[in-house]
Amino acid sequence: MVDLLGGQIDVIFALLPECLPQVKSGKLRALAVTGASRHPLLPDMPTASEAEIKDLEFISWNGLMVSSGTPREIVAKANAQVTKITNSTAMKARIIELGFQPAAMGVSDSENFVRADIEPLAKVIREASIKAD
Repeated sequence: MVDLLGGQIDVIFALLPECLPQVKSGKLRALAVTGASRHPLLPDMPTASEAEIKDLEFISWNGLMVSSGTPREIVAKANAQVTKITNSTAMKARIIELGFQPAAMGVSDSENFVRADIEPLAKVIREASIKAD
């Protein structure tokens, strides 16, 4: 972001919370959002698909993770509390204000979401034989 604002680079992919103040102030011009739908804070900003940038859909997400050995009943209880908080009117408004989009999921849906998000990247890593140093 510093290099973009300083003119050292011409374009970046950035998280909305990181660039939203600069977009709103006119210091940056956002070209598109990379999610499947427009963001409520930038309703006039097209998606990449709408801007005819095909096959580009990328989202960032946050999740609460626990050790794989955590008993399912504790996982379910924690998930219920996080869902309750996330779905509250005040929290939804704050999450959107920060540039994110609230989306509380059940445990199974969360597990499936993470697997689906990781698999395309894992495939590229396997096919390219990428190894950690």
